[in-house]
Amino acid sequence: MSARATALSALIATRRQNAWSDGVLKQYIVRDGLDRRDAAFCTELCYGVLQNRMLLDFHISKFLNGKLKDLQPVVLDILRLGMYQIVFLDRVPASAAVNEAVEQCKRFANRRAAGLVNGVLRAAARAAALPVPDEISVKYSHPQALVALLRESVGDALLEPLLAADNAPAPTTLQINPLKDGEGAVRELTDAGAVLTARSEPAALLDGKLPGALRHRQSGTAGGVSKRTRVCTGCGGPPCGDGLRRAAGYARAGRVCGAGRQELCRGDADGQQGRDCLL
Repeated sequence: MSARATALSALIATRRQNAWSDGVLKQYIVRDGLDRRDAAFCTELCYGVLQNRMLLDFHISKFLNGKLKDLQPVVLDILRLGMYQIVFLDRVPASAAVNEAVEQCKRFANRRAAGLVNGVLRAAARAAALPVPDEISVKYSHPQALVALLRESVGDALLEPLLAADNAPAPTTLQINPLKDGEGAVRELTDAGAVLTARSEPAALLDGKLPGALRHRQSGTAGGVSKRTRVCTGCGGPPCGDGLRRAAGYARAGRVCGAGRQELCRGDADGQQGRDCLL
């Protein structure tokens, strides 16, 4: 099975079962026997659609003669998958994205809807420029209630940079094991182009292309880690109180930052930084 078909199957299962996307995606990648390259492409498609769903629906609605709510759910899944490739993946030919979406519609939905999918996606692919949403919540695919809470916490000046950073892909990060020649690994990796971004006991974090990373992971001198779980960036501004913590409720309801967990830092009343685990 192709990476696109597996991604669509995972999206359908996530919607129908109200399940976490990461577990479903891993299960379907193994089920369909995808190799490493196809698995990476499938993961990018699935997480990309989920992360940008509001923006994708906005673009679809601009080329659709009708309402999104009237579409068969699987047809909307197919449209989102095709639209994501057209909007975000420059390396994927638009014709390939459209043709695959049409075939998926014939297989997973119905042949009559294939013409609608073809028309919407080809119109989007031919457009000189796609429209930009007026609402910042739609532009960055964050629920309005969550955006309101974040605006209250960080202010208007920092809101859009925060939302943009939240949608940006996380860098490849290694955590060095100080019990197994950690300093030697740091020297080797930084000499090869990695960037030492944090040093705190008992480990160091490095970002970058990380040549030799696989060897260090296999030997135990380093391990892959999400930087968000180790480094907490202060938001500034007034204390967030219960408002920012309530944002966690929106993760399950349709917004999972970076398709996973994320920590944001709030400023306490005494100026010290405290940590609220949000998503």
